[in-house]
Amino acid sequence: MKKFFIGGAVTLALGLEIFLRLLGGQYAAKLPVLKNRAAYTVLCLGDSFTYGAGAPPEASYPRQLEEILKTRFPDRSIRVVNFGEMGQNTAQLLQRLPGALDEIRPDAVIFLSGVANFWNC
Repeated sequence: MKKFFIGGAVTLALGLEIFLRLLGGQYAAKLPVLKNRAAYTVLCLGDSFTYGAGAPPEASYPRQLEEILKTRFPDRSIRVVNFGEMGQNTAQLLQRLPGALDEIRPDAVIFLSGVANFWNC
């Protein structure tokens, strides 16, 4: 029984690894063109959780955060930029951070990463 559990766990992990590697290569975060610098801007940088893998775009946490902030501060122009990238580890995301900061010039940054570190060294 224990061997079947371990074998199943290893098979699941390998299958997930292959799936994320294949799917991750199809998506690349793109920095949007800035049009309104007067907006309070939050940059969300991270891995597939930030990207919103498996969910419609409006269900990603950056989109939800933007809606909450706009509801809470209706008189303020607020923009939340989703710069999540599937399958990226923390080191890879940190390499992208300076370019994102230069391009977006955010007022706040949320960095959610680390889940991919154990399989994507």
